[in-house]
Amino acid sequence: MSRTIILQGTANSGKTTTLRKLGKLLITKYKKFEFLQGTLEDYDFIIKIEVNNKTIVIVSMGDNADLKNKLDLVYDKYDTIDLLYGASRTKGETVKIHKNKAKENNANIIWTSTYRNKKDSNKLNILKAEELYELAYKLKLI
Repeated sequence: MSRTIILQGTANSGKTTTLRKLGKLLITKYKKFEFLQGTLEDYDFIIKIEVNNKTIVIVSMGDNADLKNKLDLVYDKYDTIDLLYGASRTKGETVKIHKNKAKENNANIIWTSTYRNKKDSNKLNILKAEELYELAYKLKLI
């Protein structure tokens, strides 16, 4: 069974920024990666990273109307996705899309959220990215 870790938050709450920082952390540790869309410098991106013979995918768009198509593209391209990190609003269509896609692919979802504090947002986004990595590591997903 694969896993999906979804970072939830309201608009402009740091979901994409946190996933970008997670991507940077992973590609400094694990050098085998490819972009399916964009780069870590673009607003939205999709990256696949090979970690200890496991396929990790980060899909940063969480408020995009095209999210379902992007997830379809990812699952069609890769035979096995061991761990998918994604972003979602706290309710509504993106939540439904992630639930449906996880069900289709027999994936178990772990829901988490961004830290909400505008003053220290950069530090908190870095901490959350590290937490997302550590969560996967301690659950032996990486």
